[in-house]
Amino acid sequence: MHAFEVHTTHSYWINGFLIDSRYQGRGFGKAALLQMINDIKKRFAHCQEIRLTVHKNNAAAHRLYLSIGFIETGEIWGEELVLRLPGATVTP
Repeated sequence: MHAFEVHTTHSYWINGFLIDSRYQGRGFGKAALLQMINDIKKRFAHCQEIRLTVHKNNAAAHRLYLSIGFIETGEIWGEELVLRLPGATVTP
């Protein structure tokens, strides 16, 4: 799932991103996340930043997001860290 504020360049959010535990560690999460990023960028060419949150105890998801280029914003919402992907680009 994703959400956005249409008249912004930075308020595009990936939320509700889940991979069943039986299928984690097989590359499905990375492939799905990259596809979602590409879909957002193709649909909203003016998008310059994509954000998401990750639970502070979810080390595997945190590593995945960092490996794709997300960086921590320093914001914390409850138990979740806010990350952003600056200059999100489309992969052909």
